Amino acid sequence: MEMTRELYDRIQETAQVQVMEIDGRKYTTSPVNLVDEPRYSPRQYEVNTLSGLVSMIWTEVDRINNLPLIVNVRSHSSVEVCTTYGDRFNRWNLYACTPDLPNNSIGRYLSHEEFMIELRSKFIRNEDVEYLLKLLSSVVDENKVESKDNGLTQSVEVKQGITTIGDAIVKPIVSLKPYRTFLEVEQPESEFLVRLQEGGQIALFEADGGMWKLHAKCGIANYLRVALTDLIDCKKVVITE
Repeated sequence: MEMTRELYDRIQETAQVQVMEIDGRKYTTSPVNLVDEPRYSPRQYEVNTLSGLVSMIWTEVDRINNLPLIVNVRSHSSVEVCTTYGDRFNRWNLYACTPDLPNNSIGRYLSHEEFMIELRSKFIRNEDVEYLLKLLSSVVDENKVESKDNGLTQSVEVKQGITTIGDAIVKPIVSLKPYRTFLEVEQPESEFLVRLQEGGQIALFEADGGMWKLHAKCGIANYLRVALTDLIDCKKVVITE
């Protein structure tokens, strides 16, 4: 059957995308998809030290178009670098930096031996570390029964729990510096509760409400400001925290 001219015109009219206004808002009569050219961006590069991050920025900053670079100190253990927004308000995530730190057991009970190892290997030596090492060397976990019998009467003495050899004062709060942030900056000192329980188990619990994290972030930001001073002065880098 031959298509009439009127039907053909009608099909052409309905096939075209039209814009209609309804209640003050514009609508199209057919979905419209954006056909865009591919836009290439670099893959985020990961480093584990602040010195490595600084080296990457100094090496590549002049090859990056969208300046300034935003160096964001996200936390005590994370720094990320991105560009400012481009012509389509998109940013490139260039670098990520996280420290390679030892796992600590803060908030968990450890045996006497494990706790001694932790103090010696995962904390900066200070006065309270020395105090804890001395205290732990005098701690004894007792669980024994002593009987005295003279043939007429018998007395029994039961000893159970943690005791100390000689006179030892147990401080409830100590100030320590565990390795918890990038090694290039000073480790923040904070207060800890010391707890001992039967079986020779010992634990440290944070007692500063997490303020050490803010001190760590300030230390990281100050390190980066010094290392990138020239780039900051010429407005190629901005430090945020």
